[in-house]
Amino acid sequence: LKFVTLIKFVDYDGTLAEINEIPDKTFMTSSMKSTLEDLIKNSGENLLTVIITGRAIEDISKRAYFHHVIYSGNHGLEVQLTGRRISTCLSPAEMQILITRIALVKQNLVIRGLDEACGANIEDKVSSLTWHYFNVPEDIRETVLKMARGVIEHEGFHVLQGSGCFEVHVDHINKSNAMRKIIMRRLGEEWWKEYHLLFIGDGDTDEDGFTDFLKLRDVYLDCCTFIRVKPHDHEDFELKDSKCASVLFNNVTEVEMFLKNLERILN
Repeated sequence: LKFVTLIKFVDYDGTLAEINEIPDKTFMTSSMKSTLEDLIKNSGENLLTVIITGRAIEDISKRAYFHHVIYSGNHGLEVQLTGRRISTCLSPAEMQILITRIALVKQNLVIRGLDEACGANIEDKVSSLTWHYFNVPEDIRETVLKMARGVIEHEGFHVLQGSGCFEVHVDHINKSNAMRKIIMRRLGEEWWKEYHLLFIGDGDTDEDGFTDFLKLRDVYLDCCTFIRVKPHDHEDFELKDSKCASVLFNNVTEVEMFLKNLERILN
C-alpha cells in the first residue's frame, strides 16, 4: 500500500468477530481486541478507523469500544462521529415510519412461526432487523425462507442476503451513505489526495456500500481497496465471486494477521 495516511472501514460480524448462530453471543477474541487497540494507539494520525456494521451503534459500541474510533451502525443509517451523539440519515418523521414498518415485519414473522419455533432467530435493531436461519432444519429450510421472504417483501422491503440471514433495512440507504458522511465531515472533499481508503468486510452489503461509494467520483477508483472475508456460509467462495475485492481472506484469523502487519507498516 502506498499512501500518506489511511482510512480503514471494517465490518464486525464475520470480520472482526467470528459469526455466531446466536447474534448476542458474537464477540471479538481478546487477541483481536488487543491487535486493534495496538493498531489504533500506535498508528496515530496515520490511521482513521471506522467500525461500520449492520448492528445498532448502541450494540456495537459495547462489543467493540475503542478510543478514537468512529462508529456507523444499521447499514449506514447511523453515524457516531464524536462523543455519544448518534445522527441518522433520515428525518425524525421518516425514522418513526421506518421503526413502525420494522415492527410489523417482526410481528408477522412471529405470527407465522418464523422465529425460534422453526429454528430461526430475529435480531431486532429497532430501525432494522436481521432474520437468521442458521438453525432452521434443512428439510424445511426452503419453505421457511420462502415464507420469510414473503413477509419482508409484503412490508415493502427488499430482501438483502447476508451470511446465513436476511437483512431488512431502509432500501435507499447503505454503508456508502455513512462512508461519505464520515469522510466529508472529517477529511473534506479532497480527502483522496492524502488518504487511501481500505474496506474489510465479509458480506454483500459491505461490497454494495463500497461499490456505491466508488460511483461518486472517478478519482476514488485509484485510492480505494476492498478486502473480502470469505462468508461463513459459503466455503467455496472465491475471489472471482466478489464484485470488487482485490484480496480474499479465508477467515477472521487472517484479518487479525493483516491488522498486525498493518501496524508494522504504519509505524
